Amino acid sequence: MTTGKQGSAGRAKRGMGRLYIRSRDKRDFPAGTPGVNGGVYWIEYQKPTGKTDPVTEKPIKNKKREKLLDEDGNPITTLKKARIAQEKLMAQYVTGDRVGLLKAELQRVEARHLSVIEDADPPLTVEDAWSCFKDHPALDCGSTMLYNYHGHWNQFVGWLTSYDSEVVYMRDIDRKAAFEYARLLGRKAASGTYNKHINFLKLIYYVMKEEIRGDVSPFADLTTKSLSKAKAKARAKEHTRRDLTEEELVMVLDRAEGDFQTLFMLGAYTGLRLGDCCTLKWDECLLDMPMIKRVPSKTQSEAVKIGIPPRLVRRLLETPKSKRRGYVLPECAADYNYVSEKGKNTHRTRITNRIQNHFVSCGIQIHADGTGYKVEPDPENKGKYIKVYTGEKAVVAVGFHSLRHTFISMQANKGTSQIIVQKIAGHGSSAMTGLYAHVSDDAAKRATLYIGDDVKDAEAEVITDPLPRWVRDKLEAMTEKNWKQLKEELLQR
Repeated sequence: MTTGKQGSAGRAKRGMGRLYIRSRDKRDFPAGTPGVNGGVYWIEYQKPTGKTDPVTEKPIKNKKREKLLDEDGNPITTLKKARIAQEKLMAQYVTGDRVGLLKAELQRVEARHLSVIEDADPPLTVEDAWSCFKDHPALDCGSTMLYNYHGHWNQFVGWLTSYDSEVVYMRDIDRKAAFEYARLLGRKAASGTYNKHINFLKLIYYVMKEEIRGDVSPFADLTTKSLSKAKAKARAKEHTRRDLTEEELVMVLDRAEGDFQTLFMLGAYTGLRLGDCCTLKWDECLLDMPMIKRVPSKTQSEAVKIGIPPRLVRRLLETPKSKRRGYVLPECAADYNYVSEKGKNTHRTRITNRIQNHFVSCGIQIHADGTGYKVEPDPENKGKYIKVYTGEKAVVAVGFHSLRHTFISMQANKGTSQIIVQKIAGHGSSAMTGLYAHVSDDAAKRATLYIGDDVKDAEAEVITDPLPRWVRDKLEAMTEKNWKQLKEELLQR
């Protein structure tokens, strides 16, 4: 195929393409060339693809050749009609191209504007996300929950690094990544664990939506897994700690030594959780009342008030007043609060392992029947016990939390009002808490001060029973039905 030179008749406006004539034997000639045998007009032009070059940011076009036809579909053979068809064909592309160029330029200007703004105040990065989240004023949770959240976050970031190492900002995490993480998590984790992870990631984007500057959370469309009633009931039963018998409780307290005896006494006589017992401070122990007043670390709600029974008061007063500074149990507090370089509380297992070993030394079965280890008498050492593995996954039945269960059960058996138990335990229904928003100091003390006894301090400080015996008898006999009558009797004395 030969192509002649295009003359002045073939020239057109820039961007309108190139007209030429094609002969019957498929040879091309410039537009307007006379005497071309069976000549039909064609046009060669650059057709926009609708895409933009990522480097030059210019529209991408493809070269196209097309035969020109009139309105009846017949080939055009004259230059005049070819010009008209050319303008009609190219008008849509020229106009669209100009609009596209304007839009592209506007987008570039907007992008540069946003870039300047974000350089001065960048959106939240993945690296800074946890620091921002844990200190965020909109976040309301206790230290234990925050510890669990940190574990969820570390697991997610570890996966994200291997999935897409180029992600810098939180808003760059897309739905595809979210669904992929959820898919892998769902294959490995139980339904309850899966739900906790997904709900946490949703919370991250909800709490820090302004800092992230993303339109929609990539985890918004993920749904949690439902548990069957039977499975949920079985799981709840599986994680329930049992109460200790009176004989077991006496043995646990009497055989413990040093600070660990104080730790066990705090758990048994106050019902505080392990974290609160380990990190209890002297300024929270009001020994002259005597009472503990502390904000539970798990719920971070209002302070609970718990009366201190005489035996525990005696134990605490063994510490001279001059040394009652900081934590009541410094070594336990150090292990409980220790944070490794990776941000994990790795020393807490030292405490829990020692607690569980103490239960075993008392001959107490710490695992449910047929699971974990079975505690049996040591045939070679009288009075000692050994653990025999059952071959099944352990289901913990007795742990430090059993002391809390035992405390609450003992209060119920003594007839302590359910409302007071809920308040000193730091939990209960919100409706009940709303109706009875205040429990007096006397009510909190009476819940545990059930042994009349003078107590001597290590520095000769004397704390006497705060109430006469006859008053205590009246109060112990108080119920929801007779409290008004007893109140009148007391006021008349």
